[in-house]
Formats: sequence, structure tokens, C-alpha cells
Amino acid sequence: MRALPPLVFFLYFNALFTFENIPSTPAMRLVFLLSIEVVLLLAILAAVRSFGWKLSRFAKACLSFLILALVLVRYVDITALGVLGREFNLHGDFPHVHRVFAMFWEAMSLGSGLIVLAMAATIVGSAFALNWAGLTVWERALGRKTLRQFVLYAAPVLTLGFFLAAGRAFSVPTTSIVRRQIQNLRAGEADQRAAAEIEWPPQNLESNLHRLGGANVFLIFLESYGVTLIEDAHHFDAIGPRFRALEENLRQAKYYFASSQIYSPTFGGGSWRAHATFLSGFHVDSEHLYNALLASDRETLVSVLSGHGYRTVAAEPGIKWYWPDGKFYGFDRIYTFDDLGYKGPPMGWWKIPDQFTMYRLYQDEIRGARKPLFAKVSLIMSHIPYFPIPEYVEDWSRFDDGTAFQGSLDSVAHDAYRDLRELSTWYVEAFRYELDILEGFLLDYVPENSLVIVVGDHQPPKLVTHNNDSWAVPMHVFSKRPELVRAFDALGFREGLVPLHPTSLTMAGFLSSFLEIYDEPAPANEATGE
Repeated sequence: MRALPPLVFFLYFNALFTFENIPSTPAMRLVFLLSIEVVLLLAILAAVRSFGWKLSRFAKACLSFLILALVLVRYVDITALGVLGREFNLHGDFPHVHRVFAMFWEAMSLGSGLIVLAMAATIVGSAFALNWAGLTVWERALGRKTLRQFVLYAAPVLTLGFFLAAGRAFSVPTTSIVRRQIQNLRAGEADQRAAAEIEWPPQNLESNLHRLGGANVFLIFLESYGVTLIEDAHHFDAIGPRFRALEENLRQAKYYFASSQIYSPTFGGGSWRAHATFLSGFHVDSEHLYNALLASDRETLVSVLSGHGYRTVAAEPGIKWYWPDGKFYGFDRIYTFDDLGYKGPPMGWWKIPDQFTMYRLYQDEIRGARKPLFAKVSLIMSHIPYFPIPEYVEDWSRFDDGTAFQGSLDSVAHDAYRDLRELSTWYVEAFRYELDILEGFLLDYVPENSLVIVVGDHQPPKLVTHNNDSWAVPMHVFSKRPELVRAFDALGFREGLVPLHPTSLTMAGFLSSFLEIYDEPAPANEATGE
């Protein structure tokens, strides 16, 4: 029986350094692999005992915390790949971690949030206590010469086996993850220096836009609208009928529309990089390039249309703090969270329902427009955690006095924290809401001479996409002027709202393509002067 406690804690420590992610979930699974780090840990303890020494309480506490920290590093690293669909990058991702926690905190009720915090504290405290107990048990057990010698002899043999059979019998060392993140930090700093000295490629933005004919241009980004919504059978079986109904209703309203897929520079997050790429025509796939772009004098779709006499506005309900990006783009007016003036109950983290954002755009910009309008809008209710999802309000004018939603604030603003396994279901429901808004906006609030472009910013996290690793997103164009939609035929767009055909179109290529398809070359005799 003396061998049982050391065996139990050996298995415990080994599990801490070998667990793997269950794909598309934040959950873990145990694997039958050996951790070389646990072998070396026991060898160090055995060597200490060979000299007749024992760990001080301080040393044992530090070692317990170190084990806990390494386990956390391992969990974050392997879970990011399973949840986000990409590796966690300490340099690029860490600055945004607090916003993710804040988002989930505000999306939960206070009671649910406190329960989650209590559970997290309990897990951390229990893990530390188990680490301490495990070190104590093994330190005592290694006082026996036979076990101590076995560990000291076995450690070199197993270390040799690790180098010969790594990946088959041994787990990937957690310390290698730490080393990789240190390399990421160094590489990130180098990239940051390089981005600050970047030589921007020349821009050719010449276009008379005659074929656009002064049409209003509405560019609507749908948060996390990825091809998984139409390619994943589980998603499309639920949302497909809504797409078909929207197609039929738009045809009856004399709308023309076409769709394609377009590749985003990001996956599972980083919306601002997708927006910047789409508007600037430059592939922005890192924070360094994004910051460098903001510090540059590059032209964008916003500045081009402004130069052609358009009023340019942006509706950004998710922006709750100072937004220096707006200065770079040069919008005539920006509606952020505080500017929109929403009077109703808050909707989870985002507070403002997307339907209100579109209605406010109509009230303040569309209804009394005296010149062509370019409006960039970010619809954000389809952002994780996808709840609570407000009901669609048939009479948009009810937003005028804040009576669009009835009932207590808690019943509308917060929802109980939900099972993550249901994320795909909520994701689909969020887009059912977004499609309702899009239909209402197109049918009742868009002027006749308009082009509406709807595009996803990126695929949702791996929690939702599961096995879909594509970086493509759907893109749609709508207008009652058929020639405005047919111009996109040259870019591979096809009639309908479900683009399943492959594409080579990228967000970085959109700006030049847009200017080209709406450019009307001068007649031959005029161009040659004959």
C-alpha cells in the first residue's frame, strides 16, 4: 500500500502535462502518453533526497505555482487551436484577453458570473493543494533508497527514449510551448519594428466611377459571418429556409442580388484587420501591420468615395472607447456606442441591438441625405457569445421612444450562462436575427439608387466551425439597378444568396476590383484625342 500514493500522484502529475484538447471545445481529454517533464521533476526530487536535503516550504510553494503556471500555459495553447482554429500568440493575442473576459462577464448575469469566478478560484486552489500534496508524497517516498535509485537510473533511460520516440510514447513538452511563446514575443517585436519601416506598395486608384451613377453605397460587415453557415449541413439545414425566403421576398421587391465567397485575412477574430484590409486594399494580417496602416497616409475606399462627392459615415456600435482608427479613415461622421443614443434596455455585452443601429442610420443619414452616401456599418449581435438575441421588432419606429422592448431589464439584457455545446445553435439563431434586419432594411429603408454590399469579416471560432478550416466568408451585393449587380459578374459573383462555388477573390483585392468594375473608360476618339 505504500506504493499507492506515489503512483496516484505520478499519474496526476503526468495527466497535468499530457492532456490534450477535445477538438472544437474548451474541454480536455486524457491520453496514454508519458511526460518527460514529470520524469525530470522526479529525478530532481530524487537527487535532492540523495544529499539528505528536503524542499523548504517556500521552495515547495514556488514549485507548486510553477507547475500550475505551466499547466495553464499548456491549456491556453492547445485550447486556442481547438477553439479559435489557430495558435495562441502571446505577443498578438494577450493585449485583447481582458476584453474577451469583459465580454463574457457582461453577457452573463451577476449570479452566473460569480459562480464562474468561484469555480475558477476553487479549481486553482485545489490544483495548488494537490501539487503541494503530490510533492510532499513523492519527497517522502524518495526517502526510500530503492525507489530513489530506481528513479535516478530510470530517468536517463527514459530521457534517451524521449529523443528516440518523441511523439509516439511521449507528450509534447509544455516547456516547448513556453519556448515557442518566447520566440513569438521576440518575433512579434521584430515584426513591429519592420512594420514601422514598411515601404508601402504604390496605389493605382484611378476610376471615374461613372458606372456607379452616384448610387449610395452601404457596406455592411456581419460579425463572424463565415462560410460555415452555408457549408456546414447542421448550420444550413436550420438557416437555409430563411435564405430562400429572403431571396423570394427580395425578388418580389424588384431587387437584384448576387453572391460569392471572399477570403479574409483573419480567422475566428480580429474583425478590425478584415475591415482594414477590405477598405485599404492591403493585406493586414497582424497588429503590427494594422498599426502601421493607421499611421500611414494610404488611400482607402472611404477617401476615394469622399473625393467623388460622397458623404462618408460609419456606424460602430461595438466601439465603447476612443477610436483612433476613425481619424485614419477620414469619415465625415462616426457613430460609436455613445453617439447612437440607444434608449432601450441593454443587450448583453454589446448593449445596442443591431436593428436600432440600422434605424438610427436611416434617421440621421439616409432620410435627409442631400448627396450620395457611403455608410460602413458593423452589425455585431452575431459575435460570440451569441446571446441574448433580441426579438426582431416589426415596427422600427418603436425605437424612437425606447418602447421597442417590454419587460424587466434582466429578462432582456442578461441570460443564464449557457452550455458551450449549444454554441452552433445560438450562432444560427443570431444570423436569423441579422437576416431579419437585413430584409427590413432593404425593403423599407434603402433608397432606390443604392448598392448594398454585405460581407462577413471572418469565420467564427473553431467552437462553431468544427471541421471547416476555410478562411472564406460570404459576400452579397444588392440593388434595384441590375447593372450595379451585374458588374460583379466579372469578379465571379453569381445570382442568389448561397455562394457555394470556389473563389479567388480576396479582401485585399476588393478595392481595386471595385474601382475597376465601375470605371467607364473614355470613348476611343476621346482617349486618343482624334
